[in-house]
Amino acid sequence: MLDKIAFMETLHSVQEVARTSLTPLTKEEIQTYFKDMELTKEQEDMVYQYLLHPQEEQPTEVENEAETETTETEEKKEENTAEPKPVSARFQMYLDELGDIPNLTKEQEQSLYDRLAAGEESVIAELSHQWLKKVVEIASAYEVEDVLLDDMVQEGNIGLLMGLQSLAGKKEAEPEKVLEQMVRTAIEGYVDEESGEGEQENSILAKVSLVHEAKEALAKKIGMEPSIRQLAEYTKISEEEISDIVSLAKEVKQGE
Repeated sequence: MLDKIAFMETLHSVQEVARTSLTPLTKEEIQTYFKDMELTKEQEDMVYQYLLHPQEEQPTEVENEAETETTETEEKKEENTAEPKPVSARFQMYLDELGDIPNLTKEQEQSLYDRLAAGEESVIAELSHQWLKKVVEIASAYEVEDVLLDDMVQEGNIGLLMGLQSLAGKKEAEPEKVLEQMVRTAIEGYVDEESGEGEQENSILAKVSLVHEAKEALAKKIGMEPSIRQLAEYTKISEEEISDIVSLAKEVKQGE
């Protein structure tokens, strides 16, 4: 049986690595992090959906269709209309794809919640698809400078997954409220990290956790403690940073 806590911790740790990596993670690289977990096909698809969410592109401004308008008209437009929030081209493609997801009736959706409450985790993917548009709507309501909508949506999707996992085998009178709260908590937590001084610390802690998990997985595989180079290849973190993280972990352990 899948260890849900370990799964979510690994998912969030890899997400931090993906966010700070110079190059996007591939499906093959993502698989290495979860290879010791018995993921179902639905869970694998959800992992790819969240971690392959495009975030490496810089946002592009929405084109102004009225370039030939007079200065006076432009000034009026600036006064009367809010400028659209910029998004990356690939994120716009993601939004377009959401429009192709068919909506379920209330009865169909309730049936999926009932099956999830009965422990049928195979319905998580279908429920997730129904919630993706709602996550975008929730994230769009947050007006935060210097925080991309793309990233807030991705963080909200992580919260959604955690919420759906928590509902498996558990009867809730109002599962929609539980999921919405999980989505909002995830988004607000991310916004707080990006806006505060704890962002770098949280990123480091996530990498420390990932390196620890990698050491255990590799030690089990090769029968001995892995080298810095092996850890770097496994986690896609530079050898120099791996050395710093290992030294930090030793200092923390000695201080306990």
